[in-house]
Amino acid sequence: MKNVLALFLVVFIIVSCQTGVNPNKGSNSEPLAKMGNTKITVDDFQNRINKQNPFLRARYSDPEKLKEYLNNLVRQEVLFLEAQRLGFDKDPDVVDRMKSDSISKMIAKEFDEKKKQELVTDEDIKKHYEQNINDYNKPEAVYVRAFFVKAPEGSKERAARKKEAEKYLQDIISHKDDDTYFFNLVKAKSDDEDLKIRGGELAYLSRDEITKKYGKEFADAAFGLASINDITTKPVETKDGFYIIKLRGRRQAMNRTLDDVKETIRMKLYSEKRQKALEEWVESLKKKYNATVIEQNLSKVKVDVPPASETQQTPRPVQMNLPVKK
Repeated sequence: MKNVLALFLVVFIIVSCQTGVNPNKGSNSEPLAKMGNTKITVDDFQNRINKQNPFLRARYSDPEKLKEYLNNLVRQEVLFLEAQRLGFDKDPDVVDRMKSDSISKMIAKEFDEKKKQELVTDEDIKKHYEQNINDYNKPEAVYVRAFFVKAPEGSKERAARKKEAEKYLQDIISHKDDDTYFFNLVKAKSDDEDLKIRGGELAYLSRDEITKKYGKEFADAAFGLASINDITTKPVETKDGFYIIKLRGRRQAMNRTLDDVKETIRMKLYSEKRQKALEEWVESLKKKYNATVIEQNLSKVKVDVPPASETQQTPRPVQMNLPVKK
């Protein structure tokens, strides 16, 4: 039964793909485009459009959309002709999918593999790596939440404020598994306005970044926390005051050499240049196969434009759960 269905599907695909373009048989209809011995006729093109559903068909009442659709067919045909010339349509994996797959395989083999080296040189890759070195080499970083009690060195209140920080620490430790408690406490009580706005969050900063902004003592304490949700066992003393720090995440250092990422960069750069090069190749194939579009015959294409009522979707009724009267 499966074999019968598979055979039916192959036949259906073949018939569907041939509808609209007749490469061998003559036609009394006037041609819209020619590619070698292949023609797209007015009747073929018209039938292809009018077999589409009403919502798609309505857009072709616009001459520009009609022209765009014809040009897309020409593009498909010249690519398919090149695929046939190179024999990719004989590939067993392609037979049951016809033109679209043979074009895709041809582009991959005859375009991508050759153009990848041509469009992206080793020098391009090296230049990109050097200009974006921080994307491939990152130091270890931690994600912490911090609470701050202001008490500058030498101030009279420093000792008293240290005791205040110790009380906050015990309060936070007693709610260790409730990160929302820590967040709300920072928002309400922290003396650092920047930390207060963000609920104490410092997301993935390196040791150098933390040292520059909060000091070496803060950095040593933050990177000294071993496990997620660990909290400093005592307030961390700095020249500006005291910090209570909770570890929320850790990102390991990343050191990737040029050789490690060479092919990844090649693919990235190639994808940026590929589309333009592909379209230039398609244009060359149009010339190779003498692809022409007879635009004046577009006006002879009769599109069965459906009534507006058929192209407008009916809004779904809103369901309301009304209370049941007792």
